[in-house]
Amino acid sequence: MVLVKKKQVIVMPLMLLLFVFYLFGYYWAILYIPFLICVYFDKKLFWIDYLMLFVLAIGLMILSLAGIVQFTFFPQAYDLYKINRSLFFWLSTGHLHAVRLMIAYPAVWISDMNSLELDAAFTIYSCIAFTLIGFFFLRILKQIKGLTAFNRGIGLLILMTLALIMNGRLIYAFLGIILILDAEWKYREDKKGIIQLKISEIIGLILTMVSSGTMTITAIFIVIVNIVQWIQSDGKRQRRELFVVNVILLYPFLDKFFPYFIRFLIKNIDYYGGGFNGAIGVMQHGFGKLFYSDNKSIYIIIVAVALVIVFMNMVLFIKYVIHKRHQYFFILLITNLCVYGGVFGFSTGLLALLPVIALILAVYFRQIKI
Repeated sequence: MVLVKKKQVIVMPLMLLLFVFYLFGYYWAILYIPFLICVYFDKKLFWIDYLMLFVLAIGLMILSLAGIVQFTFFPQAYDLYKINRSLFFWLSTGHLHAVRLMIAYPAVWISDMNSLELDAAFTIYSCIAFTLIGFFFLRILKQIKGLTAFNRGIGLLILMTLALIMNGRLIYAFLGIILILDAEWKYREDKKGIIQLKISEIIGLILTMVSSGTMTITAIFIVIVNIVQWIQSDGKRQRRELFVVNVILLYPFLDKFFPYFIRFLIKNIDYYGGGFNGAIGVMQHGFGKLFYSDNKSIYIIIVAVALVIVFMNMVLFIKYVIHKRHQYFFILLITNLCVYGGVFGFSTGLLALLPVIALILAVYFRQIKI
């Protein structure tokens, strides 16, 4: 408790100092404010973790200013932005890409406030998001008992290398899923903060809507973990709390989300020709193209075999992971789903990178069986 108060006493003046720097034109100071807000409220990480995150943020700043790490405003969002800058206008029309514009829109504010080109502002914004990914990723690694600060530092170093190859859109999908993983794990540990959990699920799902594939996988993940939350609840009182909060927060959001999801699904199928051929064509956007065949009979056999494999996988998953309350349930589940999602889109498959890194670190440094 004393350490928490000392941390807060240090963080507040630092935030004020950064704000002063920002007012004097050092616009990159804004990168560290969200990071310090996380530090202020965090109770899991150690000082060494905060130091590593600070180094990550500094590294991102240097690489960006040097032109090595650059991110481009979402193309679909930019098309809307060129027609009408009003975010409210596009949200009110229900345009399919309005959510993507909403996710990217803080870059517009950064651009306007600092007289920066839109892509330069979006790079700053994406570096902020990447720093937050590092923060939540370290919190996930901290949950793996036995991993030292050095082990977590290796995980953060691997994450840093992803900044060199990652596009701007995928960053927000990573942030969305890592936010949900952190919230689910925290709730499973202490069974408290259910409102915070549901808000995290909603925000995380919105962030993954930068891609139809990542959005789909995240929605399936949230549905499954909500079923597991219900099954593993400690008594009727907790189930009532889950039900009430879901009715107030999550279900109304999903009621709006699913029609949006269906529209996106139809749009993607139509893009590849529509109907059965369009559904098959969607798979050519991911690893599924390795199994693609023009012969429908052969393709139906391939799909049938794949469904049997998926069914067997899920039976084993339910039996050995969910029922036995495996400590890495959430990481194993999202990895599983991302592998399947990778059949339809490479970006969806890449979403498995962070949980896989966590699993590799757990296996290698702790010498345990997953």
